[in-house]
This record gives sequence, structure tokens and C-alpha cells, in this order.
Amino acid sequence: MPHMLVVGEESLSRPVSEWIEMITGTSRKHLEAHRRDKTLPIRTFRHASWLLRVPELATARGEPLQLDYFKKDFVLNQKQIKRRRVSGPIGSGKTTLLAACAAKAVHENKRVLVMTFNITLRHWIQLQIKRGAPKDQRYSDFSIKVKRQVELNYLHQWLKSMCVIEGYGFKFQEMIVRGAGYPADDELIAFCNPVLDLIKKRTNGLYDLILLDEFQNFDPRYLPLIEKSLKPDGEMVVFRDSTQDIYLKKHT
Repeated sequence: MPHMLVVGEESLSRPVSEWIEMITGTSRKHLEAHRRDKTLPIRTFRHASWLLRVPELATARGEPLQLDYFKKDFVLNQKQIKRRRVSGPIGSGKTTLLAACAAKAVHENKRVLVMTFNITLRHWIQLQIKRGAPKDQRYSDFSIKVKRQVELNYLHQWLKSMCVIEGYGFKFQEMIVRGAGYPADDELIAFCNPVLDLIKKRTNGLYDLILLDEFQNFDPRYLPLIEKSLKPDGEMVVFRDSTQDIYLKKHT
């Protein structure tokens, strides 16, 4: 007979990680009972237990970001430094720091651009930013603010969107079709540079905060190009890992 998990209204405020643990934990208990009764082959038991493991992405959802003293100090930025760079290897907490900076800006009703070199990490970064919700604000309410105020994009798609805004979208697409893919950095920078100049002149900047993730994969010549979309009093933080360079970009 199938089992049903019945909860009351007071349980609806629990973090997602607790819900997952309730569901998978109950299932694991039934698996263990069947194993003890020898009604379930050990191989099937092990496979089912593996399937019921709680994924890291799910357990992180809704849990607050954990920041040490140095990360908190960096996020507060009491000296109001407008251009900063963060370098560190994998596992040093760069993404957590990026998410905390973005979450603080969202709480201050600022417009944020988080840019990566490719599309892979966008959803993970968005989840991390949502975890930066202030203690006095519900996770669901803050998630809505994150979706409204944070633009998560990858380099080439962002450049294309800037060209579309200024009416150069068709020419940008023509350039891609002509070259059977995105052109070399030289051509792309030369094409997009005057477009960003137009945007800067017309809007005086689009973003209060720009966060560039995995910048070691960017051509450094994109930095002043991206910076043109920043408001005059805006802030930019570059995150990089000098031990990685997937696309063999040269950096100074």
C-alpha cells in the first residue's frame, strides 16, 4: 500500500532541504525495513538508496549563505571602492562572495548584471543569490526581486541584446551567419564598441553593479566595453581563477 505524507499549515514555512529530508528519509526507512526482512535484494537496495540521495543543489535551496568575517567585510565595502578584483582557486568561495554582493545590491533596490563567459552556471548563480535573502524578508519574496533586478547573462548573448536595444540586432545576426558562428574577439569588439557608446550616451549607464564571473576565460579587452554599461557611480567586481583558463585567453 502506498504511503502518504500529511503535513499541516505550520509545515509550509520549512526550508526545502527539510522537505526533501522528510520525503527521502521516510523512503529510506521503508527500504531499510525491506532489507532487514530480506524482501529486497541487496543490489536493488543499494541502487534505490543511491537514487534517494539528496542532491547538493536541492539542499542548498532556501538555506542562507554562510560568510566568514572577510567575506562580510568585502560585501559591505565600507571604503566604497568602485573597481575590485577577486582571485582564488576552486572552492575558495568566489561564487558565494559574488552571490552575496548581488543579494546586497538587490536589497538596496539596485540593478545588477551578473555575466559569465558561457551559459553553464547561470541557474546555479541565481540560486546562490536567492540564498542571500535578508533575515527580515521571505525567501519567496526575495526570489521575485532577484528575478526582476538581476540580469544573468553570458557574454555573447549580452552583446547581442545590447545590439538589439540600439537597432543593430539584424546586423549582429548577419555577422554571425556570415562567419558560421560568433566572430573572433577583434571583430566582435570592433562591432560592439560603438553600440555600447550609443547606449552610454543615451542612458548614462544601465547597471548599478556589474559582477563578472570566471573572468580568466574572457579576453581582457571586453572589460572597458562592458564597463560602458555601468552607471557613473556604479561598482564593478571581477572574479577570476588564475589556475584555470579553459579558452586560453591571455591576461596581464
